[in-house]
Amino acid sequence: MEPKPQNDKDEPLGRYKRRRCCCCSMCCCCVITVVVVLVLVAVGLLLFFLLARMPTVKVVDVQPPSDGRSLFSTQGSSLVFNFDIRFDVDNPNYLTLGVNQLEGTGYWPSLPDVPMGNGTLRDITIEKQATTTLNFPVTLTYDPSKDPQHKVFDDLMDKCGFTGTRSQLTVDYEVKVYFKIIGSIQVTPTVRNSASFDCPIPDISSLQVDKLGSASDLISSLANVV
Repeated sequence: MEPKPQNDKDEPLGRYKRRRCCCCSMCCCCVITVVVVLVLVAVGLLLFFLLARMPTVKVVDVQPPSDGRSLFSTQGSSLVFNFDIRFDVDNPNYLTLGVNQLEGTGYWPSLPDVPMGNGTLRDITIEKQATTTLNFPVTLTYDPSKDPQHKVFDDLMDKCGFTGTRSQLTVDYEVKVYFKIIGSIQVTPTVRNSASFDCPIPDISSLQVDKLGSASDLISSLANVV
């Protein structure tokens, strides 16, 4: 018996079914891919938060600025101190960590609620199972208008040798560390500590201290020697 010839009307229906099967297969592949990616991201985050340990940050010392900035200068009616705080960052994890940026804010201890310094460092790599040393640039400004009770001024006069023996200045700081995790996800711990450094104001002991009755007098006198 000869095969029954195929009806031309059945051909479009067959093509439609084949096309529909292909579309369904592609959709299934896309869904499976998305699910796999989400599962991998979830597992990665789970492993990070369960197994990873936050790197420890320790201040090593304070050094003169490494980028060519002057250690000390006057700017209008303000005193400006530039220095680098050197950090050791110990990463005990098996993964290298990326840091989008570090943002630092400095405070004079006698005015703990008034920000008087700042610094920024971007695009840093913290090597795995190693200690990475960072030079964090900081600019600290003494603005007399923010010191109405002369608390910082008296501290500068004493520790920079105008009314006492020269000794180290101390600055409190906090640094926000923006660790990159996965994609746009990041963890932002804050490090708070203090750093001390020798007073960088030049020795102007030849000036008569009794004439340095205010911060503006001090700044005016320093402007002539720096």
